[in-house]
Amino acid sequence: MWNSSTEIMQAIHDARERLRKGDCDTDTAHAEARLLATAVKLAMVQLDHAKLTGRLAQGSDDLPPFILGTKTRK
Repeated sequence: MWNSSTEIMQAIHDARERLRKGDCDTDTAHAEARLLATAVKLAMVQLDHAKLTGRLAQGSDDLPPFILGTKTRK
C-alpha cells in the first residue's frame, strides 16, 4: 500500500492517466477511484491522529507507520 501522502497522490495521478489514455475501462476506473478516495480519507485521519499525538514531524509528508486489521490486545 501507500506509506506517504506523496505515494497516494502519485497513485491518483497514475489512475487518472490510465483512464485518460484508455488503458482501463470505466468500471475499473470507477472502482479504482473509490479505492483511492477511501485511501485519501484514511490518510487524512492518520495525519490528524499523528498531529494530535505528536508523531508527525513538522514539514514532513511521510505518514507515521500504521497497521490495518485486527490485533488481539492483552
